[in-house]
Amino acid sequence: MVIWIYGLSGSGKTTLAGKLYEELIRDHPRLILLDGEDLRRVFPLIGYDETGRENIGRIKVRLAALLAAQGCDLILTGVSWRSTDVLLVPGYLDVFLDIPVEECRRRDPKGLYASGDPNVIGVDLEFQRPRHPWLTISAGGQGLGIQYCVDLVLVALNAEKEWVA
Repeated sequence: MVIWIYGLSGSGKTTLAGKLYEELIRDHPRLILLDGEDLRRVFPLIGYDETGRENIGRIKVRLAALLAAQGCDLILTGVSWRSTDVLLVPGYLDVFLDIPVEECRRRDPKGLYASGDPNVIGVDLEFQRPRHPWLTISAGGQGLGIQYCVDLVLVALNAEKEWVA
């Protein structure tokens, strides 16, 4: 099982992934949570420009493929998954947090939008919306609540025949 949670900065990826991890770890003891920010701490020299983002995306996808091939289940987060290398991870399930940039800017947990950084996806760099994500959670400006979002993912997972425990 590989679940890829993505959306703009401030959309709730890390929060959703953490709560989802808490729910799934009992039944999936080889579950690994790999948050995009954690990966950035491992590779601190990779920048946030277009090239840096592509490189960190490739690393993440190849690491996911390696771990999945060894029988690990994964939850990954990141702003984007557009690296074509994602095809290396068979059967991944992508969860798109479709939160408007205005709401993400209002939340701004890391101060990214207020920083004036010229490499903010959705503001300065193009955010490529997915064509057909496995699951889209769209909150508009209204808070759905984290448990509601976790439950949406769990219901969808249970509907996937190969994931029923």
